[in-house]
Amino acid sequence: MKKLNKILTFMFVIAVVAIITACGNTTTTKKFTVEFNTHGGVAVESIEVEENKTIELPTTSKEGYEFVGWFLEEEYVTEFTEDDKVTEDITLHAKFEEVEKETKIYVYTVSPREEFVLFENNKGEKQNKRTEFFDREQTYMVGDDNEWIVKPVVSFVELDVDGKVVDTQPQVDSWEYKVSLYVYSEDTKAYVAVEENEYVDRIDEVNCTVDFNENAIGKDFKVEIVPEGLSEKQQENVANYTVSFECSVADGYNAYTALDLAYYENRNKEGNTSDSGKEWVKFKEAKGLDVDYAPAAIFLHDNIEIKQQDLPGYFFYTKEEVAGAADAARAEGSLKDNKNIYIRLLDENKTFEFHGNYYTISAANLPVVVRENGEITEEGAVISHTTLFRLEAKELKDGTYAKNGSAEYANINFVGNAPRVEDAIKSGGLILNKTEGVTFNAYNNIAYAWFIIYMPNATNLPYTIDMCKGYDSYNSLLYNWGSPYFYVKNSEFVGAGGPVIIQDHINVTNADGGTPARTYVTNSKLESYVAGTEGWFYGVGAAAVVPGIKQLDLAFNPFGHSFLKTNKDKTVLYFNLICVNKSGSAETITAQKIKGSLKIDDNTAFDFGETNPYLAGMLDATFGKTAAFQTSKANLNNGIAYATESGLVDVTNTPIMDPTNGIFQGDYICIYYNGMALTVGYNTFSPTNGYEIHE
Repeated sequence: MKKLNKILTFMFVIAVVAIITACGNTTTTKKFTVEFNTHGGVAVESIEVEENKTIELPTTSKEGYEFVGWFLEEEYVTEFTEDDKVTEDITLHAKFEEVEKETKIYVYTVSPREEFVLFENNKGEKQNKRTEFFDREQTYMVGDDNEWIVKPVVSFVELDVDGKVVDTQPQVDSWEYKVSLYVYSEDTKAYVAVEENEYVDRIDEVNCTVDFNENAIGKDFKVEIVPEGLSEKQQENVANYTVSFECSVADGYNAYTALDLAYYENRNKEGNTSDSGKEWVKFKEAKGLDVDYAPAAIFLHDNIEIKQQDLPGYFFYTKEEVAGAADAARAEGSLKDNKNIYIRLLDENKTFEFHGNYYTISAANLPVVVRENGEITEEGAVISHTTLFRLEAKELKDGTYAKNGSAEYANINFVGNAPRVEDAIKSGGLILNKTEGVTFNAYNNIAYAWFIIYMPNATNLPYTIDMCKGYDSYNSLLYNWGSPYFYVKNSEFVGAGGPVIIQDHINVTNADGGTPARTYVTNSKLESYVAGTEGWFYGVGAAAVVPGIKQLDLAFNPFGHSFLKTNKDKTVLYFNLICVNKSGSAETITAQKIKGSLKIDDNTAFDFGETNPYLAGMLDATFGKTAAFQTSKANLNNGIAYATESGLVDVTNTPIMDPTNGIFQGDYICIYYNGMALTVGYNTFSPTNGYEIHE
């Protein structure tokens, strides 16, 4: 029995063990995969984790960044820590924050101020010679009244402590510069360092400006600019980071914008009765300009474009002023006629200088005049009287005018709003300059696309144009309105819409015969080949006169001469209309007998016979009947002729048949026709090949 009990007990134990073993084989522990997305950092291998277990989180790294931790989402919303249990397959995302390394900004490159580069380019040699100044050796001029900007063009680079580039265009709000000034010494013939404050009121090392004082006037300087903060290595090659520029200082104002040109206008509140003067005062006050400041000179330091917003609105028609008019659409915003936009009044013995430093003043986008003298005018028929820059002798309190005033424009490229065109849409363009009661000199300027460029306005003082160029103006290039001392020398004026020069003999009905215009030309090219179809001829009512003038040429052709040229396909006849001398009692060509003269180089003057009694007698006898001719080689009774139905005859009414007669010689011929003197170029003519070709 005892043995049986032992057996049963053993079997029970075995059964229990079997049951326990079976139960252990059917219950397994769950495991989950944890993946790690390092988002560009050092990779981390995935791991398996038992359910509800925590894990020891790995770390990772990324250059330039600091590891922050692991997150369940790419958006880094829920952070996963070592206290969190794993209950499913998950991907953990590494979050990094950029490490802010210590950086420093360094100077990278230094080059001259853009306006200084422009200066060198403007005065340089040009492929298009019309844009090249005659004199390209003038010194850069700087005024002493305000600061002169010398700040170079500097690029910067930002580096970290390891010398790696962080930014190639870092934001630099301000930078200091070392500005060194040297004055030219006549003793040593070299530039020497100046004493502090001897020639300057202030040097601004941040804005990089030099403000000269009166001690600097008349002296030449060199300025050197180098940015501060160069590295030791850069200091070893400091010349690569230094720019220099030379200048001459004079009394005057440094102009950089069109608004600065307001200081050309010097009418202030005192005694200012004109409407335009009052409007300029209001305009200056509104713009924060000094109403009473009138510099002795203005020096340009950049190309300047004048726009409507740079001028008082007074000079332009408003919508209200033209409302309801037949020409309202054209007139609104147009320039008013008979206005002088900028006026400089010169007091006794005062001077004014306008120096361009080879920069450009452009009025190309200003509107034109469409109402002549304020009246509705047919489109294209306007004769404009509005001037951009005017010089006048100041009226004194006793009613007389200031004497001995003088002015000069030098080294400026003037661009206007009235180019030479076949149609008449630019007939109301601007006149560049009028001068009255002031001695004037224009030196080394270029002018393009004006209604008229230079105009001595009944001034009994010298008006001189020297080393200047002028091209493609709508009207004439030069207009002498009753001035006896108009000198053009060493210059080139080519391509007017009418004659190169118009001369007006003004006040011809006065007891003294009025004031004749006299122009003297030396060593200059004057050329305006016109066909008579240009807009100017239409505007002045001269289109019908041209065929008659061309017809006169037939009298010269049998002798191998002509004052006409033709184009290559021989379909258009041109004549080089150098000067029209007419009466100023009307703005169109009239048949009123006048005086005046044009003298080109050492040639005989074309002067209505004033210096030639034979020609004077002929003109008296033939005035209003036919045309008389005088060549530039004429002397007394030779080189003079007039046209008859049978051909040319001389002063004795004898037919001219000798091809060596003076009437067939010279470079110019003057046609006295209906009270005018028309000076034109004189060419050869071939009975076989016809007219010379005009290129």
